[in-house]
Order: sequence, then C-alpha cells, then structure tokens
Amino acid sequence: DNQKMEYYIEPAEQTPEVRHVGAKNFSPLRNPEDITFFDPACGSGHILVEAYDILKEIYLERGYRTRDIPKLILAKNLYGLDICDRAAQLAGFAVLMKARADDRKILQADDLKMHIHAIQASRPSDLRNIDLFFKGDEFQTMREDLRTLADLFENAKTFGSLITIPEPIARRMPDIAQTVEDKIGKWVAESDVHNLRALVAQAALLAKKFDCVVTNPPYMGGKGMNPLVKGFLKDHFTDVKSDLFSAFIVRNTDLTKQGGQLGFMSPFVWMFISSYEKLRNFLIDQKTITSLIQLEYSGFDGATVPICTFTLENTPNPNFKGGYIRLSDFRGAENQAPRTLEAIQNPACGWFFHASAADFKKIPGSPIAYWVSDNVRKIFVKGIELSKTYKPIQGLITGDTERFAKVWHEVSRSQTSLNAVSEHEAETSNKKWFPYNKGGSYRKWYGNNEFLVNWANNGLDLKNFKDRNGKLLSRPQNEATYFKEGLTWTAISSRYFAVRYCSEGTIGSNAGMMIFSDNASELKPLLGLLNSSLATYLMSCLSQTLNFDQGIISKIPILKKSTSSVSNRLISIGKIDWDAYETSWDFAISPHLHPDHHLPTLNATYEKVRAYWRAMTLEMQRLEEENNRIFIDAYGLQDELTPDVPLSEITLSCNPHYRYGGNKTEAELETQLLTDTMEELISYAIGCMMGRYRLDCPGLIYAHSGNKDFEEIYHRKDAEDAKKEDKGAARQEKEIPLREAENPPLRSLRLCGENNSSEKTENLTAETQSTQRNKNYSASRLCGENKNLCGEFKPDEDGILPLMDMPWFADDAASRFVEFMKAAWPPENLAENLKFVSAALAPKQGEDPTDTIRRYLSTSFFKDHLKTYKKRPIYWLFSSGKQKAFECLVYLHRYNESTLSRMRSLYVTPLQGNIRSRIEFLEHEISAATSAADQRKFRKEQETLKKKQTELSAFDDQLRNFSDMRITLDLDDGVKVNYGKFGNLLAETKAITGE
Repeated sequence: DNQKMEYYIEPAEQTPEVRHVGAKNFSPLRNPEDITFFDPACGSGHILVEAYDILKEIYLERGYRTRDIPKLILAKNLYGLDICDRAAQLAGFAVLMKARADDRKILQADDLKMHIHAIQASRPSDLRNIDLFFKGDEFQTMREDLRTLADLFENAKTFGSLITIPEPIARRMPDIAQTVEDKIGKWVAESDVHNLRALVAQAALLAKKFDCVVTNPPYMGGKGMNPLVKGFLKDHFTDVKSDLFSAFIVRNTDLTKQGGQLGFMSPFVWMFISSYEKLRNFLIDQKTITSLIQLEYSGFDGATVPICTFTLENTPNPNFKGGYIRLSDFRGAENQAPRTLEAIQNPACGWFFHASAADFKKIPGSPIAYWVSDNVRKIFVKGIELSKTYKPIQGLITGDTERFAKVWHEVSRSQTSLNAVSEHEAETSNKKWFPYNKGGSYRKWYGNNEFLVNWANNGLDLKNFKDRNGKLLSRPQNEATYFKEGLTWTAISSRYFAVRYCSEGTIGSNAGMMIFSDNASELKPLLGLLNSSLATYLMSCLSQTLNFDQGIISKIPILKKSTSSVSNRLISIGKIDWDAYETSWDFAISPHLHPDHHLPTLNATYEKVRAYWRAMTLEMQRLEEENNRIFIDAYGLQDELTPDVPLSEITLSCNPHYRYGGNKTEAELETQLLTDTMEELISYAIGCMMGRYRLDCPGLIYAHSGNKDFEEIYHRKDAEDAKKEDKGAARQEKEIPLREAENPPLRSLRLCGENNSSEKTENLTAETQSTQRNKNYSASRLCGENKNLCGEFKPDEDGILPLMDMPWFADDAASRFVEFMKAAWPPENLAENLKFVSAALAPKQGEDPTDTIRRYLSTSFFKDHLKTYKKRPIYWLFSSGKQKAFECLVYLHRYNESTLSRMRSLYVTPLQGNIRSRIEFLEHEISAATSAADQRKFRKEQETLKKKQTELSAFDDQLRNFSDMRITLDLDDGVKVNYGKFGNLLAETKAITGE
C-alpha cells in the first residue's frame, strides 16, 4: 500500500519498450518470507528499523498474524553488518525492541535468530582451529577455503563490507557454514573457537545476494585514508578509488540480485565531478537510477557534506524515466522533508523532474543533470566544447605558497615587474616578483590582482625546489602561456562561477586558472559569455559543486562566437572600482580627492562620490542584463532563463549589496558603507603621512625597502611634473605609473545624476571616446588639478607614527590626521569635516570629534588594517602592551636598522619623562583638590599613568635590546617571517605569524 509510504516516489509513465525491458527483469515475490534486506554499513540500525516497519506492512497485507511477524522478519528478512562492535549491538537492540513492541514474548523464544553482526578480524588462533577441527583429506577443500577467508578478514575492521568473497567459495558457503556449525557450534561463545564461527557467518552474508541493499555508506576521501585503505581500493576498486562511498556503491551492486533494488544516501559530488565520471558511467550503463532526491547544501543538521538519496535497479534500462526531486533552492534542514512531500504529491510543483540515462549521456561527462530541458541538451549536442577553440589550463603550482608567493604590498616595488609581456622580457627585467593569479573572492570582470610570485631568472628557484630525495615539489607547467593576456577564474568559489579579464604580465596557478586564445581579440567576447546567466546555467548542468576545474570549463558548449563589446565596458567599470581601493597596485588616489568629486566639504564630497558609485552599480547591472539577453537569445533559451541580475550579484566593492550581503536594510547598508569609507579615508591619510602616497600626486609613491632614497624618490615626482608640462602628451603617457595607462579615469563614465538629471544610466561614454580620454589621462593632469584644491602635506621624516590614546606628541596620528584634513579640504571647513568623519566612527555621547578619531586610531585602526591587508600589514604596530602606554605605526618599506633607536630616543624616552612629570603634577592636584570628586578623578588618572609607567619601562628595556641588534629586514621573506623578528615589541604577532 503506497499510501502508507508517504515518501514513495511513483514511477513515471514509461514507453512500451521500457516496460518490456522492465517486465523481463521483474520477478514477483509471492512470499514475504523470501524477501531479503541488507544494510552492509548498518551503524546503530536506523535503516533496519525503517525496513522492519515496511516488512511488517507487507506481512500484514498477506494476512499474517501480528504476533508471528516479528520473529519471521528477524530470522528471514533483515541482515546487517558493521565494523563497530558497539554500533552493531545498538542496531540489534533497536530492531529487537521494534520486534518486542509487536510480540512481548519474543525475548523468551528459544529459537530466535538474528543476522545483525559486527564484522570481526581473523586471529592467529583461527588457523590453528582450522587445522584442529578439519583434519583429513575429506576437509582439504574446506581447509583451503577457511584459510582464504582468514586471510581475507585479516583487516576486516578496516575494510568491512568491501571485502569480496571469491566466487568459488561463495558458491560453497552454505555447505561451509553448515559444516562449521556442526563441528564447533557446541563450543561456548567465549572460547576462541567462536571467532572462526563468526568469520564464517559474516562470510556467508557477504557471499549472499539480496533482494534489497540499502545503506548510508562511510564517506572518506583520499586525504583521509591510511595507506592500507588506499592500497585496498587501488587493488579492488580501481575505477572508484577516490572515495569510500563510491567503492561501497559498486560493491553493493554485487551484493544485490539481478533486478534487485538498492538505496543510498551519499554525497552528491558523484553526480557531477569529473573524478567520479567512471562511477556515473557504471550506474548509467549497467544499472538504472529509479529515483533521486538532491538535498540543499545544509539539508541535514550537522552534515558536513552536501547529500543526495537515490535508488537503483540492479539492471540496465537506459530509457527508463526516473523520478528526481531538486531541493537546492530550499535552504535549511527544516524545509527538506516538507518540500519532498510536496513534490511527491504534486509533480508539477517545479522541482520534480523525470530523466533517463540516455538523457545524461547527451552532456559531456554524463553529469546527472536531471532538470535539464531537451532544448539545453540539444545545445550540448550541437555546440563545440570550449576547449576545442580556447585553452583553459592550470598554471604554476609552487609547492610552497608561503615561500614563493606574496601579497603584492609585502615586497619592494623596485623588485616587482607588473607588465612583462613575455618570459624573455621578464627574465631580462632583472626583477624577482611578478603578478600571480591565485583566484580570490567572488568577483566578475576585473580584479583580485593581489599576489606576486618569485619568477626571478625564469623561475630558477622554483624549478629547483626539491625534497631531500630530489623530487621536484613545484610544477611549473604550461610555461608558454606565462605573461600572456587571458581570462582567469577562481577554481574553488565561495558563491558562483566568475571570470575576470587579465592583461599581459601575469602567471596563472591551479587556484587561479586561465583561458587563452590564439586570437586575443576573442577573449573579451568570451568573457561576456562566461559571466552570463546562460553560462552559469550551463555550468550548473555540468557541476552542482563550487569546484570549477578546467575540465568542467572545457565542456561549456559554444554555438557561435560572440562579437558583443558589452564586456569591454563591464571590464572598464570593474577596473575603475578595483583601482579605487589602496589594495590595488594601480590605486591612484582616494575617490574623495579626485577632481571630479572633490567639493569644499567632506559631506558634500561623499554624497557626490556615493551618487557616482550608485550610478556605476546601476550601469553595471544594466550592462550585465544586456549581456545576459544577448546570450540567452543566441542560445534560444528565452523561455527558460531570465536576464535579470540582482544587485547582490553586481560585484563592485562600492556596491553595499554585494560587499555586505545578508539581510541588512538599505539604511544599515548605507551606514556600513559610510563607516568603511571613512575608515578607508583615514587609511589613505596614514599612507600620505608615511610617504606611501602624496596628496598632490596620484599612485604609489614609495614602496621600496629600508627607507633607501626616500627623499629623492618622494620629491622626484615634483621634477617629473615640471618636465611633463613641457614635453607634451606623448611623453606624458610614458611617465604614467605602472599600468596606469590601462586605467580609465573615473570621469570617463558619464552616469545618471552626475551632470544632467535627465540622463539615463545607459549614458556611458562610447568605447572609442573612453579610449581617447584614456590617452589624454596622465598623472600630471590629475596632480595639477589637485594642486588647485589641496594644501601642502608633508610625509613623516622616518615612517614612525605615534598612535596614542592621549595627545602626548604633536606629530601623532590623530594630530597629523587633522593636518591632513586641513590640506585636503579648505581649512575653514575643518570642524565640519572632522565631525563628519567622527560621526561614522560610532562616537560616544558628548565626545569631541578629534577624540573620536583618536580613539578609533588607538583601538580599531590596526584591526581594520589587518583585515584589509589580509594579515600582512604594511604599517606595523609597535606596542608596549595592554595599557597602551606607547604605541606607534612603522611603515614596513621605510623601516631600517636605525628605526628602533629613533623610536626610543624621539618618543619612548621623552614619553617616560612626560608621564613622570604628569604623575608628579597629579600628586600636587590631589593635595590641592577641594572636593572628594576631584580627588578621585585625579587619583584615578594617576593610577592609570603609574600602570603605564611600569609598562613603558619594561617596553623600553626590550626596545633597547632590540635596537642594539640593529635588525634588518629582507622584504622578499614576506611579512609573516619579518614580523616575527621583534619578539613582544609588536602587537598581534600570533595573528600574523601564526606562532
């Protein structure tokens, strides 16, 4: 009675041909006592308990008395094995309690039989007992069989039900079992003879063929396997050796009768990933998938892997239409069961599908893409696989990322080449560090340019990176593609598939794979396809995981090459956004100081910048939807796909819907964006204080090593500007900082609301106009315009910037930020501008704006800096300790062996005197105070200062010791190594070094 099985999926109406094949394979079971049900990895018996209930209903339908049924089920129907003794005991107990609920006297039965066992490993005593009990020629074959079984079960606690009984022995197992029982059945269970008896009993189970085999097999990938398991799978399950569950699936088909039924709960990776293609082909070609439910990623509470449940018929029927339920759109364990029942009761719900093995074979790799329409299958049949026209490949694998790859800001800019166009140019540049694609976060069109790799001397160090046995640990593959223009994507994504344009000068990796073309002009149109909703859908047909290896990308069908230029404009917008943040090596200037946005007050400036960002986001959304429409129409899927793109998928950092996500309201998103933007402005100001940037000149100014030639390099920009005014545009273009010529100016976008409120968001300048304006864009132009708007702001003399919670120094970070704001905006608006900044930094009630900014700098700036710079800070926080008696930032690129002695002589020693004087002053104030409240106030401050005094004295001792060492840094070692050279002088050492 199917009504009593609410999760039963009714088979679809089949063609006469399919019904004919099914009829040949179908053998009706007239007697329920003949049904055999086996769980070969039964655990504590959940599946066996469910099977008991179903078998009970079958018996009742056949007219059996309720009190007779339990004993029959236990003796004739249910079988279970597990490698864990305790689990098998629990399974037996659970089933027995079900039986006792129907027959309270069952525990008193003398002839009660059960077939739920814990698999036992063979012992040395088994061989002795074989020779002892089975002597003589008449038992020669049996002795050999038993010895073979003893060998097979030597590691039974490891291999479990994967152990296969050889066919000749399997045929003789009934006789072997009976003979063993006759010979040693009378021996007590506690004796070592009983183990031999157990071996034979479990061998009999593993030699048997069952009507139904249902299990939740163990999940273990290759990384978790010990050498014993790896070797066993390699020898016995070669095609499915990558995971235990896949080996169990194949093994369980051997345990099932021809035409029998199987059921599994397993990770659903086998449905899509290329490493499971042989398993898919085995199931598609030799078995029949009758039903499958694909659960959402968090479909089970506590499950650490995405799961599916499916049933098989142990015979092929390639055109059989199985029933499939897709729950991937219903998040949370609480939604899985209700949505499954809804689909079963209403197959027209929209997440119930029918598909056959023949359907799966139409898509390369035969993924179990059951939801795909016939139109989409035709696209895969007609289309040319991407790899036939383009070259998706893996790049350089270093073998030791921390050693050979660095975040770009860690190393000296003088040792970095960002625009080599060939291996020869890279080698002759005498540079060490080159751009290296390592994937990164979910971002389309442009960006994630964050890492550099050591490719000095054509990768000499990498090519000689070997273990002690001489084995090469790195893999410098596909070198002919290094430094070529291409497309890149993140191999393992946190969200969706996203592809980015990559200009010349970069090396790909296995995490940031790349696509190349013999005709580079085809790359950007291809980018449009790959970032379209069409490609996302086609990718979902090939793989439902977030692992996008080049094998999957290779199979995307290309119907015809696109000539659309939409992607060019999308790349430009993406680049403008990426380069607007100082984590880009092409960062030029804070957007708030750009001539197109800079207004007399910061409030007005921010509003203009925010309007620009909003318009840019909407323009990208419009262009992405246009791009989607182009490809949906080209592939004829207008009835299946929509071009719409939600704001959360517009991957611009200036777009709070993408940047923060979640369920925040518009007001919350705007508040968070304002806060982060003001923190970024403060970070830029710190950069100007350190000499990394200049208010009056765009781009990275100083990022060399050891403060070497700082004055010359910093002021060289002034001389360059003077030359540019005389040399003309051609010379100007050569003077642009590295890669800046590729960066279209912010003003190259004419966006909604910026100049004419009646303009629509589609009013981007034409590509040709944008290109021309890029040619006219130069560092001197931007610099010149900013000189008219900004005052002079000088860098710190030595790259040491006090970060104090009290104004002990005139040149501390808070004081210098006030100077920065005076220089960046008209001095008469200083108070208003400081108030605007502080309002975004969660000010305390009644707190002065300068105090709010000082508190942020002292308590939160470095935490934000660590997050922004991926725990590889460029401004290092020297700290006396918890009392914050003294803290300062030191610019990594300006540190040298004299920095610590200057820190001590210019700041720490004078501060000790100031604190001592303040303590003495407070002692006088306490004595002179006329009220108890004033006394408490002065005494509290004095106690705080005494704690700081003690802390500062200890810090001074350490600082003196380290300054005497005259420590130098090798920036090529990276921040993680260098940061650990200063003991307890630095804050957050563990977070940065891991030690």
